[in-house]
Amino acid sequence: MPGPGAKKNKAKNKAKGVSASSPSAQARAGPSFTYPQNHLDNVYHAEGWGATVDALCIMLGIPDPNSRNGLKKIHKDFGAIHSKLDDVYAYARQLDRDNGFDAVVQDRLFGAVVALYGKMSADTILRDRIFKEADFLSKTLPLLDSPVLSHMVLQTLSAVTHHGGLYVRIEIAKKTSAILQLLDEQPNDVLAGRLGITIICHSLGAVVQQEECPDPLLLKAVDVPRIIRTILSYMRKGGQSQTLIDHGLGALAGATQHCSKDFAGIPSAINLLVACARSPDIRTRATGLGAILRLHISDGRPDDTNADVQKFISAASRQWPDHIVDHIMDYGMNRSDTFLMATAARDYQSLMMKAAQDHDLITLGLNLAQLIGRTEYSIAQGGFQVENPRTGKFEFADVGLPFKMWQDALPHCARAIRTRGRPDEADPADILDLKYYIMKSRMKEAHALARKSVERNPLIGFYHYVLSLGAEDADGLREAKKGLKCKVLTPYVRFGLLYRSAEHATELALRKLQDAMTTGQDLEEGFAFAMCALEDSKIFIDEAPPDARSMKSVIYIYTVMLLLVKGHELSPELHELDDAKAKLKLAEDIARFVGRPISETQMRLARATLVNRMSGAWKEWEDIVGKFVDHTEGDLSAAKAEDDLSSWLEDLGLEDRDAQGHRHDEDHFTHPRINLNQVLLYRCSWCGNPSAVLRKCRGCQKTRYCDADCQRQHWSKSHKKLCAKAA
Repeated sequence: MPGPGAKKNKAKNKAKGVSASSPSAQARAGPSFTYPQNHLDNVYHAEGWGATVDALCIMLGIPDPNSRNGLKKIHKDFGAIHSKLDDVYAYARQLDRDNGFDAVVQDRLFGAVVALYGKMSADTILRDRIFKEADFLSKTLPLLDSPVLSHMVLQTLSAVTHHGGLYVRIEIAKKTSAILQLLDEQPNDVLAGRLGITIICHSLGAVVQQEECPDPLLLKAVDVPRIIRTILSYMRKGGQSQTLIDHGLGALAGATQHCSKDFAGIPSAINLLVACARSPDIRTRATGLGAILRLHISDGRPDDTNADVQKFISAASRQWPDHIVDHIMDYGMNRSDTFLMATAARDYQSLMMKAAQDHDLITLGLNLAQLIGRTEYSIAQGGFQVENPRTGKFEFADVGLPFKMWQDALPHCARAIRTRGRPDEADPADILDLKYYIMKSRMKEAHALARKSVERNPLIGFYHYVLSLGAEDADGLREAKKGLKCKVLTPYVRFGLLYRSAEHATELALRKLQDAMTTGQDLEEGFAFAMCALEDSKIFIDEAPPDARSMKSVIYIYTVMLLLVKGHELSPELHELDDAKAKLKLAEDIARFVGRPISETQMRLARATLVNRMSGAWKEWEDIVGKFVDHTEGDLSAAKAEDDLSSWLEDLGLEDRDAQGHRHDEDHFTHPRINLNQVLLYRCSWCGNPSAVLRKCRGCQKTRYCDADCQRQHWSKSHKKLCAKAA
């Protein structure tokens, strides 16, 4: 670097010679004033970008942006301040690049202006004003072409997108092509790659990670296919920093929902996300699995749960394929769904015929309440029909009962039972009303009644099953786990609770682990939910009838959760899923034979993508994905100045800190490991429900419970003696 002495007078003369008499002339020649040479010397000699910005602030009389008081002053006088910075930028633009001193000062002034704006952008209000009033990007992006300034610019943009709101990130996303161009031109620049991918991840997320579909014109400007190809190129290099890997995967995973067609055109991107399900790092597995699930949101269809009982019975009366018969006989014909549904339909019809004769609603209701616990489709559509002698057509008839359609018998029977007033018949009456509300899709009323029923008798599993239907995931899971501990629990209700538990726990696991990607928190809690879903889905698959209606859906859940929990332990060919594959094929064969629809749900499509692609995906990405967890930042000592800038940009010095020096509101982007002992702290000691808000036993301080009911039941069953010893 040339010394300032030999060039000082020349720099002075050049500065003094700059003048302009009109706006157009000023645009060509720069501002019509000079800056004191001692200030330019300070800019020249400054060590690091933080010191350079300090020198610029002193030169322009700008308040200290590192203090709260300084930012307040900048707020009040932002118009004048950004005007001063515009003048500095224009002044630097006209400096002579052939003059060594001027060239260095030019770069320092350009960089200091951009870095100062980046520093201010940590303040939400200032950030938006910088983009809207100071035309930040037009000053910043041209500097990417400078070998001296490109890293500084990327570091600043990384900080801005980290703090930036939706508007700012979208504005930067529109200019992604400039960053991609730099990465294409400098493919071996490790630091540029890391920073560029980080910026892309933050800004792209503002475009594609919203619930609403992005504007097609905005998507075109962002050029997602080019982003995907660039990220894949960096991933394939291997030896990349954990920061680049995390942000690269984050960008890909976040784009799958609204850009599924772009991924379809780049199969390697899908393969990378699939291969992530076998990574040694659970964060990576969760990222890949979540991305594959979102990939199929748009083409997934709702699960058609409607069942035509008559069609089913008709199919059941035909000759069944031998392999289906063999499996059902091995399980136990009288325990199969087919047998239970057929016998329930027969008994249901008999009960209605008897009621038409004796008009005994109480007996009918008590019998129907027992029937409801046997199978999901216990109460079928139907009515009393007689032939019209005049038309010859069958019509629904009044046979002296307060209903014509059979399902409308439920509330009348419930009312009759309650009128008799026997305390031991309160449960059958409630079960009748609950079933009626469910059939009529009146879930708000069903939940209200079920809550009252649980208060009166918490040992009836059907009440908890009703509360698990259509509930928020945490509430639904809690009720399902409570229901599974009940004494009164028929096989139909038990398997229904297992399915609901697995379904709710899966949603919570993916959500909590997704949150942990950015906050570093709740990792153990998310893993606890995944374990819960895996356990309950495995029990269902092992113990439910092979013709259970929910068997297919539970196998989808089991596949995804097994990969999430144990993906790194599975073979690339997923031989560990062979039994589940066979059971799924059998369930599909049964569904086709009895006329049940096989819906192409999101979970079904995701499961097929994972299973069908895993072997090839692992061959393509094994060398890279298998080492994700072992990556470190590597040696970036040559970029120490940029690292110092990163620390300076991030550290506002405004927040209160704890005794260890951490800001209380700081986002920790660390990546903690799973402590399996900690996972147990998120499971209720009685029902096993995972939750982060369990209450401790005040006696032993070890067991944890959902609520007083779980604690009371555990206390009476076994904990009383153990607690006394522990205390």
